Amino acid sequence: NRAYEAGATDFFVKSSQITLLAQRVRHMLRADSMREELIKSRGNLAKAQRIARVGSWEWKRSQQTVIGSGECLRLLGLGTEDARVDDAEFILRISGLDRESFEALVLAELGASGTFRREFEIPRAAAGVLTLHVEAEHAVDGECEPDNVLGTIQDISERRNSERELNRLANFDTLTGLPNRNMFRDRFERAIENARSRN
Repeated sequence: NRAYEAGATDFFVKSSQITLLAQRVRHMLRADSMREELIKSRGNLAKAQRIARVGSWEWKRSQQTVIGSGECLRLLGLGTEDARVDDAEFILRISGLDRESFEALVLAELGASGTFRREFEIPRAAAGVLTLHVEAEHAVDGECEPDNVLGTIQDISERRNSERELNRLANFDTLTGLPNRNMFRDRFERAIENARSRN
């Protein structure tokens, strides 16, 4: 028992069967190699998520908890390591909504289309507005509870800021800041369409 508590994972009863010992040693070396690969793979996944500014989460609704990846929790200011957090705090940070409103919103969309896709803008004191793209699906894996929801969260703030800047450059004069010809043409065409629809 002390050996297992200290980290031993297997044992070999003293025997004269050298073949069995050799097989056991090969098995342990293979298991250790797989463990090393798993650790490396998890590290690579965490690095890829950090680079892409995307995190993953699993909402265990019956337990009222969320298991979030390190990047997911970092984006929300809830830590930097994979962890289990209270779902009410997670939901408030991700959407600005309370638990019941968010749950109703997610379940309605999941029931209608099978996928939840939404963007939320969260005010941040230092960084201005953080724009998050959230996607989720019901867990269908046999190992997950049926009411669990699996999802991703991605920081798309830079993309949204670039789109706003492109829109500003396309519709406003860079020197004066006044609406330009492009904006005039767009508004004029809309006014003509509006007038035409009302005769």
